[in-house]
Amino acid sequence: MKQLNQEEMNALQDLKKFSILAIAGFLLGTIGLILGIHFLLTALSRGVNSSQPLTSSLSSSYYILPISVPAIIIEIVSLVFLRSAYRHLNGSSDKFDYSYTGINLYFIALVLIFAGMVLIIGLTLSNSVLLILDGVLIILVGGIMGLVGEILGLVLGAFRLRDHFNKNSIGTAGIMYVVGIFIPFFSLIGTIFIYMGANSILTGRIISQ
Repeated sequence: MKQLNQEEMNALQDLKKFSILAIAGFLLGTIGLILGIHFLLTALSRGVNSSQPLTSSLSSSYYILPISVPAIIIEIVSLVFLRSAYRHLNGSSDKFDYSYTGINLYFIALVLIFAGMVLIIGLTLSNSVLLILDGVLIILVGGIMGLVGEILGLVLGAFRLRDHFNKNSIGTAGIMYVVGIFIPFFSLIGTIFIYMGANSILTGRIISQ
């Protein structure tokens, strides 16, 4: 078994923390998404079938804040640990440079999406559809940045981790992240594989001592 240095051990610990938080954030975010779609469809229905302004109907979206806000915050914190893992590994290999940059993009994307959501929900009280569309545009820009960040930070990062630690299960995570671009549920599976791989390496390290 490959002898691990302290930086690699720290990186693996950070990968486990990232995985736990990312899984929690994903599950919470899924609940928020389901509720958000429900409130959106309800608002659109009310806007079409009644004289009530659409923006007034959208005010019910405030109810998803207690779920969506913590979910995004948890995801952002999880990326802090993934970024830290890549930083630790950059000391022994420069092949994580692109993945490190990707996580930075992903981090910014989540902040933009969060800001866009808050802007849309806050502007429902102003009855300004134009300003709400600005919030949608911010979310769209964040989504594009998030896609690039996901490819570099998660997909490419997982394959780099597989090669560095010679752990095939982490490479499987990369495949799951690729599918997760189209079917988000597979990203959850990929994160589980990241946790399993990092935990397996650390456990093997402890036993070998």
